[in-house]
Amino acid sequence: MRMIALLKVPDNFVQLVEITNVSEDSSGVLNVEVVLKKSLPPKERGPILLDLEDEMCVGNPTIRIWHKPLGDKNSLRNLRGVSL
Repeated sequence: MRMIALLKVPDNFVQLVEITNVSEDSSGVLNVEVVLKKSLPPKERGPILLDLEDEMCVGNPTIRIWHKPLGDKNSLRNLRGVSL
């Protein structure tokens, strides 16, 4: 649990992401939930999150980065009355 309090966003990602939640599962994996500070398309968001995880894993290989769910923004699905 001590590692959770010490987690911070690496300097080169401070302008891009913010940590919203950190939890440790029973196997010792640190699940770090982040949110982007600005809206980005998936083709840009994915590489940023992977690079963030790579950089944070240098200090602790048990870290896993998760993006906070964005919700269902598919207007066609909403028009059809389908909900997830």
